[in-house]
Amino acid sequence: MELTSENIVQACTINSQLKLLIEVYLEKHPHISLFALSKKMSLGDATLRRVMNGSLKSSPEPNTVLNIVSILYREKNIKKLTKIINDPIKGYLETAFSHFIFEDHFSNNEVAYLPELNQILKDFDFYLIYKLAANKTGTDRIKINELLGHWGNKKVNELIGFGYVKENHLGELHACNKVFAIDPAIALMHASELIRFFKLNQVELGRNLFFSLSESLNDAGITIIKKIQKEALSQIHNIMKNANYQGEIPYFCVNIFETLELNQKGTIQ
Repeated sequence: MELTSENIVQACTINSQLKLLIEVYLEKHPHISLFALSKKMSLGDATLRRVMNGSLKSSPEPNTVLNIVSILYREKNIKKLTKIINDPIKGYLETAFSHFIFEDHFSNNEVAYLPELNQILKDFDFYLIYKLAANKTGTDRIKINELLGHWGNKKVNELIGFGYVKENHLGELHACNKVFAIDPAIALMHASELIRFFKLNQVELGRNLFFSLSESLNDAGITIIKKIQKEALSQIHNIMKNANYQGEIPYFCVNIFETLELNQKGTIQ
């Protein structure tokens, strides 16, 4: 089957477009089974089978769609991927991963999405080690042992064995992909663990900061707040990447703005 603009248009839903893309890929690579393809995508083969037989009742999660198309197109850079894929998947990914796509100041858009790495980072210990190793100065086993005990050394060895972390002759641990995108669902899953590092009894040291604000707003107010927050995060990111401010203190920031509603009503930008 040839992938043309006409049959792309006919594939008007995300699920039907995914099915078409997978069919085209398998025709071009007849030696690859659906099971083997699912492993390359770090997905269960049942997920791809449901896509192929049309049994999905709704669109897959954005990270699942990204796992699929990043392998089919052999492109791990999210922004580049959205430039070569058509709607409706294009719009779906742009909406879900806008924080990686539209913020030009973040890593010059060289953010890589690695499905297999995201699977590994579901483990919080791996996530913490990799986050530290992804810092410009990296980390070391002493710092990891302080955080995770002797168990951390085992985890470091596993990450090195997987090929995601390297240890140099100075004993420094560095992530092989320092600029990477993590599935938002995984980041949210680990947010509560990160917050546990907040040290309320050390506020006098002047390093930490905590505010909790809430009010009933309209969409216009929410839009303005999001704009202010994005601008502030841009400035924070620039400071973090400025060589003049590089140091030995592992510092992190978790930003979450959300409504206190069970169901989201409407969409704002």
